[in-house]
Amino acid sequence: MITEGDLVLPGGEVLERGTLLINQGIIQDVLEKPPASLLLSNLDVSVVDASGHWITPGLIDQHLHGGFGIDFNQSTVEEIHHLLGLLPQYGITSIIPTVMTAPKLDMIASLSKLEEVIHTNLATEAHIVGIHIEGPFLNPDYKGAHPIEDLLEPSMENLEGLLSPNLKRITLAPELNGAIQTIERLTRDGIACSIGHSGADFIVANQAIHAGARCATHLFNAMSRMDHRNPGIAMAALLGDSLYVELITDGKHLSPVTLEMTLRCKPFDKTILISDCNALTGLPAGASMQFGKQTVTIQPSGALNEEGKLAGSTTLITDCVRNMVNWGLVTFPQAVQMATLHPATHLKEEAHIGQLAQGAVADVLLWDQQTLNINHVFLAGEPLQPLQEEHIQYY
Repeated sequence: MITEGDLVLPGGEVLERGTLLINQGIIQDVLEKPPASLLLSNLDVSVVDASGHWITPGLIDQHLHGGFGIDFNQSTVEEIHHLLGLLPQYGITSIIPTVMTAPKLDMIASLSKLEEVIHTNLATEAHIVGIHIEGPFLNPDYKGAHPIEDLLEPSMENLEGLLSPNLKRITLAPELNGAIQTIERLTRDGIACSIGHSGADFIVANQAIHAGARCATHLFNAMSRMDHRNPGIAMAALLGDSLYVELITDGKHLSPVTLEMTLRCKPFDKTILISDCNALTGLPAGASMQFGKQTVTIQPSGALNEEGKLAGSTTLITDCVRNMVNWGLVTFPQAVQMATLHPATHLKEEAHIGQLAQGAVADVLLWDQQTLNINHVFLAGEPLQPLQEEHIQYY
């Protein structure tokens, strides 16, 4: 029983000094006060006093490439397990690891490693909900950090081998030949399509939405710029109420003013915070690693590749949540929703993760209300010990 803290409920409302009952790793009930009958019973009840804390679901990052020197494209199964063991210390309890564009056989090998990790995912690790492929069906003019020589046009032949059993979502450019038909086919198969790394115009972007696309990958980044005469993919994403949008809130990829505009345009429940963090996350300034076949280095303006372009971020989603609050754009409960319930709903996993509700897995965080430090993490109801969230110096 976790009690006396302020619970962030699914609708964003706050239950002050509420009580969360957990039984066998599942949330059993959300109550205004501890039930006297339970306290007087002979049941073995552990009571956690959460006074002075926000009580929230564990954070979900649906778009990240790695961290702490570990890359989902290149690292070993053992190294990925190590990363999964680190992430809950920062409140990250569920993830969708991203495999980026590479030679197709290399992508297939990366997917195979992640499938093995999924089948050996430990209870003390962040839970892999599924896999995200970003590429290889991207527009070469908007490739970002993706190697141009490995990009392909979407087709049944090129999809062969990439449809991994736990593939949950895929990012592709809708203007490519065959892309709309591919979106329709993948949607029928239950794979969430996201449009991005694209120069699509407004009409084509809307065709993709009508074909089943559910999300826009890192909105405004690696896509055609907004133009008052030729509205493109970003404008379609802002005006398409059915479309979720990913927002990288590391302070490098999007201005707070741009975020404010997005929040005014989009239905709030369609906004999702992501980190898009790469393997450099947690490493010191000046550190370099290979990312998308180029050397990427942590510099004052972000993680930059050899072309001087941003190549992912080095900020965990935990601080992406804090940034939204510190910039005065949303309240803390709203920021939490953007990194819990919203991605869970997009991924159709909201019955299991992303909310403090009866029947959901008891991945629970206790945040100090004054500092927004995470002081306690529960994975499926089990406390992580010891917990000491180390604040990374982000550049």
